[in-house]
Amino acid sequence: MKLEYQSSVLQDIHKNKGYPSSPEMSSVRAPPNAHDLAGELKIACYLWPGLLDGGGKLIRAGEVLCKFEEVTMI
Repeated sequence: MKLEYQSSVLQDIHKNKGYPSSPEMSSVRAPPNAHDLAGELKIACYLWPGLLDGGGKLIRAGEVLCKFEEVTMI
């Protein structure tokens, strides 16, 4: 078994539970296309580590808060 708690970007083995810079942190959830954003959203902190078996198969996804970064349109 392996605990996963050191990734810096959102992956398929994570569930984004919100954004720490938001005052409504506990009620802000990941956008519906969060899986499409994997690798683009940066993890701010872990709420719970992910659990993988010895072969890398996901047993339980890690719960994370992602950094909130506003995109400015030009």
